[in-house]
Amino acid sequence: MSALLLPPSIPNETFAPSVDSPVADSEFLRLSIDEYHQMIRQGILTTDHKVELLDGLLVKKMPKSRAHIIATSRIRRTFERLNPGNWVVISQEPVTLDIGEPEPDVVVTIGYNEDDPDSNPRPEQIAVLVEVSDSSLRRDKNWKLRMYARNGIANYWIANLVDGVLEVYANPINGEYLNASVLTRSENVELVIAGTAIATIPVADLIPDAA
Repeated sequence: MSALLLPPSIPNETFAPSVDSPVADSEFLRLSIDEYHQMIRQGILTTDHKVELLDGLLVKKMPKSRAHIIATSRIRRTFERLNPGNWVVISQEPVTLDIGEPEPDVVVTIGYNEDDPDSNPRPEQIAVLVEVSDSSLRRDKNWKLRMYARNGIANYWIANLVDGVLEVYANPINGEYLNASVLTRSENVELVIAGTAIATIPVADLIPDAA
C-alpha cells in the first residue's frame, strides 16, 4: 500500500498531527481515502478497531465518558427538534474531507442523501459540525480545528466538557476561522444554517451541568 502524495498546493506541515510531535511528519505513512476504504472492505479494519482517518493518518478514537454520551444525545435531539425537514442530522458517522474521514459527534447536513451507500457527507453539505470534548479536547481544539477550517466547514462547535463551555467557530477563510466565541452555560448560542439564523439555543440545553 503506497503512501499518499500530498497535494503540491498545500504545505506538508499542514498535515502534522501536532506541532510538538517527536516524530517527523515525513516518517508517517499516510493513507488515501480509497486505501482506507479498501482496508475496511477487506476486513483489515473493523468496528472493533475504534479508529478514524485524520489527515491521512489512522488515529485511535478517544474513549467516551458518560457526560460525553449525554451531551452528544442532547445536541443531536436539539438539532432534530429544530429540523425544518430538509436537514439530515447524523451522529458519530464519517464525513469525507480532503484527506481524511473523521467521525464527528453530531453533524447537520443539507443536500446529503443518507440512503446513498457510496457516499458520506462532504464539506459543502455540512452546515454545522460538533465535537463533544473531554479527553479529546486538545485534539479537537488544535488538529481537528485546523482540519475543519481548511476544508471550509462553515460552523464548528466544540462542546467543551472540561471547562463547561461551548466554543463556536465560524467563517473559515484560508484555513482559519475568522470568528470564534466561547459561551458559558448561562448564555445562548445562535444556530446559523447556510447564513441564516434558525434558532437561539441555551447552552445549558446542550452541555450537562455535571460536566
